[in-house]
Amino acid sequence: MLVLKLHAGPVTRLAVSYDDCLLLSAGADGAVVVMDVKDKELAKASARRDQARPEKLPWAEEVLVSKAELDERRARVTELEQQVAELTMQTEYQLRLKDLHTQERLKEVADRSNAKQEADRQKFEMLLSEKNEQARKGQGGTGRQGHRARRARRPLAVGGGSGGAA
Repeated sequence: MLVLKLHAGPVTRLAVSYDDCLLLSAGADGAVVVMDVKDKELAKASARRDQARPEKLPWAEEVLVSKAELDERRARVTELEQQVAELTMQTEYQLRLKDLHTQERLKEVADRSNAKQEADRQKFEMLLSEKNEQARKGQGGTGRQGHRARRARRPLAVGGGSGGAA
């Protein structure tokens, strides 16, 4: 097996001529290599075929892309890839900052909610203990009726507006 190093980069295209005598390869480096791959028997068959086909296709003289243009395009692609990488990093950084800010706000809201809940719980317990204490003090009566009954037993002040004795 014969190995030839013909391109500075990877091969991007391979083609065989219509008469199977030439192998063409195009590389990422911009080089186009033409190799003669005639087999003796294949060449004879190809010659017979060529006689049957009087006109041959002419080779094009144009260069599709100059090396300088190819280098410019590669540089532009590299530049654009760097810009994409920078923008990706900036976007990820901004997302992380947003996440941190959102987590801080969420923590503040949760802390305020927990503090209010604790204050409400303490107020509830205080009111419950006051109610239980009043219920213990007022066991002589039955709830509100007992309170009204005690009020009714107080002597009423009759008389003038001086607020004194009668």
